[in-house]
Amino acid sequence: SEDTQVSLLHLQIQFLLGILAITLLVYVLLLFNRRYSLYLNYKANLDGLTDVLSRKGFFQVCSIFLGKMEFPGYFLIMDVDRFKEINDQYGHPAGDEVLRRVVDCLRGVFSEVGLIGRMGGDEFSVLIHTPLTKTELEAKLSAFLLAVRGIPLPDGTVSCSVGVCPVHSPAPIEVLYEQADQMLYRAKESGRDQ
Repeated sequence: SEDTQVSLLHLQIQFLLGILAITLLVYVLLLFNRRYSLYLNYKANLDGLTDVLSRKGFFQVCSIFLGKMEFPGYFLIMDVDRFKEINDQYGHPAGDEVLRRVVDCLRGVFSEVGLIGRMGGDEFSVLIHTPLTKTELEAKLSAFLLAVRGIPLPDGTVSCSVGVCPVHSPAPIEVLYEQADQMLYRAKESGRDQ
């Protein structure tokens, strides 16, 4: 009968709408799950204390940038001088605050031209992926070191040693890290920044 056909049509429309609603719900859940997974991956690549890239995350992102950046660039390693003494003398919370303030200085100077990462402990790295002249780099390093000296301690201020490795062509990030680390070691031995 006609009433049965209309009821059957309504039932089919309701069933179709139900299927569409379930499909949409599954799509939204999958989208949410994907975004949450990306967020967790992003957070896993951040250093919990300073909120910059962790060593693993920094190396991963640098490997991508090295394949497509303009040259010349620079790879920098810096560490906080006397950091163990700061921790021993003033406590770990004070040491943590110094690290956060050093990262603020790094961001203030290098965030527009480079990637910043914490390698561990009191050691940080920057991959400058925007072409800079040597003079521009020296100006940025001077601004960074001056900003770090503005971090107060009860018996003075904070200082950093810096090692710089020029990047003229794509190279494995581990090689650049090793070269900059050697420059940092030389800077510490000579008692000055390089």
